[in-house]
Amino acid sequence: MAWTDDNILKYCRDVENFVDLRLNEKGIKKTIGGSLSSEGEMKINESWSDPISNLKKEHTKIHENIHLKTQQYGVKKYSVGTKEFNKYWCDPKIGRKTK
Repeated sequence: MAWTDDNILKYCRDVENFVDLRLNEKGIKKTIGGSLSSEGEMKINESWSDPISNLKKEHTKIHENIHLKTQQYGVKKYSVGTKEFNKYWCDPKIGRKTK
């Protein structure tokens, strides 16, 4: 599957599915380092046990904090759970704007 204008990714889940498909095609296993819910709940993968586990965890916290700033902006502008907030949070074309 190649990226074309016909394959418009409308929502976050579309992007995730596209990435999963491409990785699977190449035989690459994906590991989730962390996540942030639309309510602002951060989860960090604590199961790493290799020599650079602490570095991975710290990097993931920094990365997820960038998403947290985006989430907090959306909450301030739209209020969490509203139709407008959900569109902001889930539509990669209009969301993620913090100015």
